Amino acid sequence: MLLSSPKQQPLAEDLDWIQECNLTCGRLSDMLRVTKAEPWERTIITIEGKVSSDYVELIETSCHEAQSSGKQVYLLLRDVGDIDEDGRAMLRRLAAKGVQLVGKGVYTCFLVRALRPAGTQVSATSVNNRISDSGPTEQEL
Repeated sequence: MLLSSPKQQPLAEDLDWIQECNLTCGRLSDMLRVTKAEPWERTIITIEGKVSSDYVELIETSCHEAQSSGKQVYLLLRDVGDIDEDGRAMLRRLAAKGVQLVGKGVYTCFLVRALRPAGTQVSATSVNNRISDSGPTEQEL
């Protein structure tokens, strides 16, 4: 599991990670990257890759640990190519426990809106319009 602040990992390292995944396994979709940032009064956990039953425990543990700090937790799904049924069930559980789901990209935004409990809609469109490829900043979430 890779947990770090986007400030510690510049975009060049992101490109290196993607290239390494492609060389190692031939497909980026079989890998998962989890990064964590703690700007201001919130924690942002960014997920990139495949959200499947293989990674459900890892993602849930990351979110529960972040929630234990008392800060609002945002789970940003960025560059997610596939979410299986176990992954969807996990996202529903996290949303029900107060984790704010945010999607980047058409598919992920649609899925996130469908999975959020009623009455918990975050302005995902405005958030997504401000999230850069290098990750969210304090002002963006």
